[in-house]
Amino acid sequence: MNSAANTRPLTVEQANWLRVNAFLPPFVLLGILFFCVASSACLLTTFPGAPFLVGFVVAASVILLAVAALALLHAYRNYRELRDGVAQMRIARLNGKRRYKPSRNAPRYYLRFEGLDELETLPETFEKLSEGNTYTVIYSARIRRCWDAETP
Repeated sequence: MNSAANTRPLTVEQANWLRVNAFLPPFVLLGILFFCVASSACLLTTFPGAPFLVGFVVAASVILLAVAALALLHAYRNYRELRDGVAQMRIARLNGKRRYKPSRNAPRYYLRFEGLDELETLPETFEKLSEGNTYTVIYSARIRRCWDAETP
């Protein structure tokens, strides 16, 4: 297959999913940063001579910056997929499927295709696939998301 045949335009639903995951985390992060900076400024001006409080604010700031970097990396990857405007296509054999159920969250579904990393997918896609069969996989490589898989 040539490279033009290996892509497909994103559907409206896929583009909207990427849009939410690209633009919502930075806005939430800005709100959290504003709250943390404002509360730290209030605490430090109210108790200016407390060395424990200064150390706490510095440690909290370092942790918050690490979380912010990870959130922005996640948002940037989704933005790049959205900007590309296409999903990748590849014919591959399904080597395995995995359902992960955290204790308090909704289950997550993962597929492992030959030659691809493990991809997260929707329950509808997960249920219709059988291990060992070959499918045309429609996915986004940067965010490791399987949008759909069809029989070739």
